[in-house]
Amino acid sequence: MSLPLRRRINHGESWFLTKDQATLESGITLCSNLVDIGTPNNGDVLVADPHVSVISLTMLAKLSGSQVKFFDWGVYANSLVNYGSSIIRVIKQPEFEWFDSFSREAFFKDVFTLNNQSNRMGYQLDGEPLTQQDPKQLLSTSVSMGTIQVTSSGTMILLMADCQTTGGYPRIAQVAAVDLPVCAQLKPGDKISFEQITIGEAEAAYVQLENDLRCLGKGIIQKIISNSAPMLRI
Repeated sequence: MSLPLRRRINHGESWFLTKDQATLESGITLCSNLVDIGTPNNGDVLVADPHVSVISLTMLAKLSGSQVKFFDWGVYANSLVNYGSSIIRVIKQPEFEWFDSFSREAFFKDVFTLNNQSNRMGYQLDGEPLTQQDPKQLLSTSVSMGTIQVTSSGTMILLMADCQTTGGYPRIAQVAAVDLPVCAQLKPGDKISFEQITIGEAEAAYVQLENDLRCLGKGIIQKIISNSAPMLRI
């Protein structure tokens, strides 16, 4: 079954479905900000005219031809983010002091294991239960991805991408944004521990990561548009 080919039209951009380099005028209808150019036939070519970046044109030129080709280089997955790290950097949260001295010490010294109940809403962490000095009730307050809550039974929950926006469990810590990609790659059975850092240190680490990503992006572009990006042919 073939589906109609649709392309969102961005400002300053035009897309046409062409056959033998001639624009197919028939079957083109406007629908909101989408252009329906019908069901493409074998041999039809989708081309951009003329607003295509230099990097896109360079990549298309290198990949054109009848043979399957690909770049013989890549970026090491752990070059910027250490996905294999088991140490997660966190900032203490307002309710950290609610817990007794043993629990506060255990939080930073013990190793915790993701159990099988973990999902995209949150990771449940197995370990020694954490206890409050004087059990208190907490009104629902803001939480986000990376917030670590402690349930009434002392179990910790590390909230993830599909978490709620408010919660009533005490928040013992917040994962630094720079380590959220590491958390996203964890799976049941993985073991992690926590390292305390300050808000200033967390901000500095995140800014450094953003700068490194920009430098990496510029390096990739330069390598692609230069002659130092050889291709492998199959």
